[in-house]
Amino acid sequence: MIGVSTITMNKIFKQLRDDNLLLPIEGKRGKYELTEKAIIIIKDMEKLEDKIGEIE
Repeated sequence: MIGVSTITMNKIFKQLRDDNLLLPIEGKRGKYELTEKAIIIIKDMEKLEDKIGEIE
């Protein structure tokens, strides 16, 4: 769907897990959830985008 191989996606998911940004959902093979750390990063990025939009 997004044009990358399964191998590439597995590497990305592994890196996200290693960085404590993603956790597998117990008992749900192939399902993940964002950690609180990841949610904070996303919210900070959204705030930054808003600030950039104000400047432009």
